[in-house]
Amino acid sequence: MKRILSPEKYPTLPMGRDANGNERTSTHIMSYGEADGRYYVFPTVVFDGKGLHQLSASDASRNALENNEAIWFDSEKDASEFSQEYKRYWDAIK
Repeated sequence: MKRILSPEKYPTLPMGRDANGNERTSTHIMSYGEADGRYYVFPTVVFDGKGLHQLSASDASRNALENNEAIWFDSEKDASEFSQEYKRYWDAIK
């Protein structure tokens, strides 16, 4: 979450070019999963202290659960929406 609130303090991950040819970068890519009937959102891009790395969904999920980096939801709909629209939520509290 620190990278969402202060992205200027972290490196970015190159993501290729957009339709206009502009270089795209990211500090986050979020996904969601389910465990024990609850849903959680987790980052698939992780910071190891040196740089950003994109993990597979299964590795990222395991990493988030092991490191308490998941955000829990009661419904799949809420988790799915948050994983796709999370930047909108952070922009609202800035």
